[in-house]
Amino acid sequence: MVKYLIKMMPILFILALLYSCVPSANTIAPDVYFKGPDKFDTNNTKVYSGSDINIKSVTFGSTGFAFFYLRFTQSDELETWQAWTLFSSKDWMFVDKIKFLVDKEVYEFDSLSEPIRKVGGELGGSDISERNIFIISSKFCKAILSANAMSVRLIGQNSYIDRDLSKEDIQKLTNFISYVDTKVSRTKLN
Repeated sequence: MVKYLIKMMPILFILALLYSCVPSANTIAPDVYFKGPDKFDTNNTKVYSGSDINIKSVTFGSTGFAFFYLRFTQSDELETWQAWTLFSSKDWMFVDKIKFLVDKEVYEFDSLSEPIRKVGGELGGSDISERNIFIISSKFCKAILSANAMSVRLIGQNSYIDRDLSKEDIQKLTNFISYVDTKVSRTKLN
């Protein structure tokens, strides 16, 4: 029994790690997560987040990872579409832009100032992480709804990484945008 438990430890550790990455928000539709208003929030802010889309996957022996997800924030006064990114590696990239190629149309967005950059994590280490927020246009969101092909490029001062998205990735984005557009947003993408 002890040998069995020792063999199972890496699997249990990985499962615990994956569970800790699950968003704290509730899943309300495929690829849509919701976090309702906070009792201290006087603007009645609601946050809708989409599923993570890898830009650089975590692989054994890799030097890091990167992903993005779409987010929609709605308050009594304002609605915004955003793309949030997380980049982690041994070296700084100093992310400042994100580009998307949707079919043959290029969409480029600048990072909001003051991204979150830090060294190490809760368990220590020397890896860096960079979290950026990009305000994206409704024109871009509408283009995704009919996209046949899509690529993403995360651009930093020192380098860039890019990836062609799979049909499954595009479907995740479409699921999120369609849900928000039809069931949440006061300003439709028409």
